[in-house]
Amino acid sequence: MVLTRPRVALLLAAVSCLAVTACDSGSSSDPTSPASTAPPATEAPTTEAPTTDPPATEAPTTVAEPVDPLVPTATGFAINWEALNSTPFYGETGGADPYFNIHTVPAGDGFLFSLELYTVYGTAWSGELGTFDIGCAPASTGICVHFDPDGPGPLGNLGADFLATGSLTINQLDDFGYDIVVHEVVFTDGTTITEFHMVGLR
Repeated sequence: MVLTRPRVALLLAAVSCLAVTACDSGSSSDPTSPASTAPPATEAPTTEAPTTDPPATEAPTTVAEPVDPLVPTATGFAINWEALNSTPFYGETGGADPYFNIHTVPAGDGFLFSLELYTVYGTAWSGELGTFDIGCAPASTGICVHFDPDGPGPLGNLGADFLATGSLTINQLDDFGYDIVVHEVVFTDGTTITEFHMVGLR
């Protein structure tokens, strides 16, 4: 069989097209082809409110109200020994009748409260610790109380008649200091001082 030149060329073209795997002129089956590669998935941008700490606030400062060392009551007065403006006087005197003396400072505290504790004058107490009656007489304890509610003011000493009554507990009374609970003091005019605690160092 004799092939003419045009048919030979056509046959060779057909054979070469079969030998080439990518001879499809327009097919997009190649997964690596740019046309078939899907764009990378991108997440939607998230916008979050910036986290900021609340502004620091300072705690409110409170100023304690001053405490009055002498407070009126329905029948007299209450004494807060710890609130005194001045350091109370505390001394022990010797002699024929030694005694302990403790008192406020009227000029600084505004009132006078004084204990005179005689160790020989009153036969019922000679300086020991414990609970004792208040009595400023030779047959009593020799524990005398003086009280002037306005100190340097015009009012006088309610214990000037030496007849104040009451009781107290002595926990300490020596050269180093004192610790006394005054349970109650009653003066002859009816004025009372309610229970309070006296503590101090020498």
